[in-house]
Amino acid sequence: MIKRSVASFIASNTIDNVVGVPQWKPTTFTISQNLYGRHEDIVKLLDIFVSLKSGHSAYCLVTGKSGMGKSALIQALATFAPTQGYVATGKFVFYSRVPYYAIREALRGLLQTKLNLWNQEQVEHWKNSLSFFFDWTSVQILGYLIPNLKRLFGLTNSSDLEITKSKLHTTLLRFIKFLCTEDHPLIIALDDLQWVDPASLEFLTAIFSTDIKYLLIIGSYRDNEVDEKHILSAHFKELKSVTPLKIELTPLSPADIAQMLTDSSPEVTEADTRTLSLLIHEKTEGLPFFVHRFLSDLVSKGYISSKQGQIAKALDSSIYGTTIVKLMEKSMSEIKSLTNHLLLLASCLTSSFTISVMHMLQFIKITKKNTLVLKTEKSFNSLQKIKESLNEALAKNLLVKKSKSKYKFSHDKIQELYQSKIQPNLLPSVHYHIAQTLHSL
Repeated sequence: MIKRSVASFIASNTIDNVVGVPQWKPTTFTISQNLYGRHEDIVKLLDIFVSLKSGHSAYCLVTGKSGMGKSALIQALATFAPTQGYVATGKFVFYSRVPYYAIREALRGLLQTKLNLWNQEQVEHWKNSLSFFFDWTSVQILGYLIPNLKRLFGLTNSSDLEITKSKLHTTLLRFIKFLCTEDHPLIIALDDLQWVDPASLEFLTAIFSTDIKYLLIIGSYRDNEVDEKHILSAHFKELKSVTPLKIELTPLSPADIAQMLTDSSPEVTEADTRTLSLLIHEKTEGLPFFVHRFLSDLVSKGYISSKQGQIAKALDSSIYGTTIVKLMEKSMSEIKSLTNHLLLLASCLTSSFTISVMHMLQFIKITKKNTLVLKTEKSFNSLQKIKESLNEALAKNLLVKKSKSKYKFSHDKIQELYQSKIQPNLLPSVHYHIAQTLHSL
């Protein structure tokens, strides 16, 4: 079954019905979400994943600059792996140096997925297994690291709990070993390693100093932001027992983009795809995220008819002067001031956010002159108004839904672009008021 699914994945960039994901073909112009130009990279990752069943552990690095599709490649593997194993994903953030941030996020997300799928009997069985495997102090340490585990065991904050780095690492390593089995290998995917904290790197080094099996660590990072002085470079040199497999992503070719256009609508002619793919490649440098953004803009401007699936013969000359940064800034300028205000604040958060969180933070006002003003509760917008604003950003592809109730920026670049509009000397005050507000939740 694994081989058949892998072959299907490589051939069509999707998973066939063997693993329950149906194929579809658009009847109108719908931008294809398949992966392009990544066949060899997918093969490498899937080969490593399949080899885990033999008792291996592995370390894989996915590199490329922002917008190259590192996260999308890992998500593609995550789409396949749940039928054979477990996938835990975490992301380091530029605005936080909280120790083990992405690792904690990955394990918290994995546990929540399990809890959502299991019935009460399965939850109790898992709790009993964990209690048998760990002493109570270790369970408390795990609860400190993973909040939903803390709630599951009804743990309270203990002032007597002393956690040394050595004890924390030992406990966390045993927990990961507990999760990794022959029947269900574990993939831990950590995004944006260029923003990793030293404690996390020390722990990653420790993982590969043990006899842990059935584990694949995938780390992705922007290699253009990592030089010899970066802590990642020192980490790679410290690894003795494992040599990471490095996958260097390259831009999409005009042919890749042309195939995307063809897959997006059966009505697109070969001449149209050839002309438009060259234009898109020129404007986006073949970076997948921006290819999608540029193509979305062409559809919204009417250059591509979403009804007939046809490309306009005469492209307005103004489109030839468009750059990706200008495109994003234009999207920002076209939304309401409240939406931009909320996104400015959201850019200072470390991860996803909810409507209620943004409702609480709206009292922090950053003026056009880059000064900070704290509004009174009387001037607050309603929850419904906040929801409408976030949905406006969603419609403009500035945000995406992380879950039913959570939003996040559709790409790091958009978050960075918003935060760059806040003067550096103002950021500490904004972070302070955000932290004070969130601490009160």
